[in-house]
Amino acid sequence: RDLHSFPTRRSSDLGGQVLCQEGREADRMFLLMSGTCDVLVGDAKVAQLTDLDVFGEAALFPDATGAFVRTATVRVAGRIGAPARLLVLHKSALGSLLESGAMGGACVAHLMRVAEQRRENREHFAHDDGAAAPRRWFSGKSACEV
Repeated sequence: RDLHSFPTRRSSDLGGQVLCQEGREADRMFLLMSGTCDVLVGDAKVAQLTDLDVFGEAALFPDATGAFVRTATVRVAGRIGAPARLLVLHKSALGSLLESGAMGGACVAHLMRVAEQRRENREHFAHDDGAAAPRRWFSGKSACEV
């Protein structure tokens, strides 16, 4: 099977809309096709995502406790009403995609590194009480070819 045979959803979400909430269960992954999104840990903005950034990879890889939990809040940036175009892949489809082999090993390894680095960054930001930190939110630009 190729990627096009897996259920995905295209979405256009408006400025200010929260796409995923820190601490909540992760049940989908996103590819930002166009637009920008803000990344927040606590109340602090720690990064801004742009075209072709992936986020929500926590839906793929459980944390040390076995939970699939969001490490940050992501909301559509810009003025209210400014759209972001997204490709949304739900957890059930992610599992099938991984099992099928349509997503190559290098892609899966990259997403695992992104997930782990973001967990570490989240801990760093949380321990700084949300203060601006010199550490950069790990880029989720996809290195995946499917």
